[in-house]
Amino acid sequence: MTQLEANSPSASHPAPREGTPLELSKHIEDLECDLDVALGEIEQKEKDLENKQIRIDILENKLKQTQIDMAREQKKSEELLDEKDALIMRLQSEKEQMKAEACKLQLQWNEEKARQAKGSEQAEQEAGEVQRQLKQIVAENEELKKKALEGEERWRREEARLQKTVADQTAKMRELTNEVEKSQKQVESYYLRMETRDEHPPEMEEKVAAIERELLKVHQEADRLKSENELLREAKAQAEGEHARVVQALEAKVAEAETRVKACEQEAQQKNANQSSGVQMLQRQLETLQQTVLKKQLLLDAMKSEKNSLEYRLADALRDKARVESLHSASASHGAGWSDTELGLVDEKVHRRPISRLLPDFVPESVLSGVDSVDEVYTGFVQLMEKSPSLRVLVCVYLVCLHVGFLILFFRRK
Repeated sequence: MTQLEANSPSASHPAPREGTPLELSKHIEDLECDLDVALGEIEQKEKDLENKQIRIDILENKLKQTQIDMAREQKKSEELLDEKDALIMRLQSEKEQMKAEACKLQLQWNEEKARQAKGSEQAEQEAGEVQRQLKQIVAENEELKKKALEGEERWRREEARLQKTVADQTAKMRELTNEVEKSQKQVESYYLRMETRDEHPPEMEEKVAAIERELLKVHQEADRLKSENELLREAKAQAEGEHARVVQALEAKVAEAETRVKACEQEAQQKNANQSSGVQMLQRQLETLQQTVLKKQLLLDAMKSEKNSLEYRLADALRDKARVESLHSASASHGAGWSDTELGLVDEKVHRRPISRLLPDFVPESVLSGVDSVDEVYTGFVQLMEKSPSLRVLVCVYLVCLHVGFLILFFRRK
């Protein structure tokens, strides 16, 4: 029975008895009063209905605006997700490229180390060969020096002997010269004496012939001594020149050996310096690439976490959209049953995120649905406790009793 029927005259007043006009007029006045009251209530109901309709229109506008905002937010989230996916793919490709470059540099470093080890062995072999050659050259040098000293000593002895021979020959030549001069004087005196005399005794002629023969021998001996002296001087000059040539050859060999040793040492030092600098450069490049890969990995992890957060936000937005659509369908079906509490629920933007989205991807779907069901039951129970103080008291009493029971069991066991 509606309120209009309850306020109707037939319901509030009994049927008038046929009779007096006074009663009829009074009854008509009562009916008019009741009609005025009913009309006022109808106007009030119409006003309430208009207010409800206005609120429904406002709510529908809000729903449309919310749907537009959610669609815009969804589009923005999808664009952000696409950008994040592209960025993640690019970062992954850069990461793979960096890993490939790091592997390439590692291989180059290993090759450089192997080449350095091989070069070190080769340098050691070359250094050993140079040392052996140097020792051989030093031994040859010592032997040549020894031979040179022996030759010089021999040449000195030969020179002394030659000088002594020359001195003896010179003294002998001087004696022979004196004898020749003396013989010439004697011959001249004999010639003078013979010129003064007319006769030439045979003894004198024989004596003169003997003296001339002796003079000829002396001249021949003097010529021989002069030729021997010249030969000795030439032999001395030749020996001195040969000694100088041998000394110069030995000095040239020693200088060449020292130059080769210095060149080998400088080449080995240059090789070691180049190898060490190359290894250091490769190490620096490898460290730089490792740092770059680490930075890219950190950036990729940050992008993944941001992508997950955007996915959560998108899921929340889709859930809000579904909730708004359900409320909109409920408002369309119930009409006047819309209330302010429902408006507050529509305006509410914070929803609990499903706990299953925090689990890894390899968890089965049945487990995820079970976790979501348990989470929904728990959420409903918490909301029920928030709305019902008596339920909170009962839960607290239950927990206290449970705690006391555990304590009693614990002390009994002890």
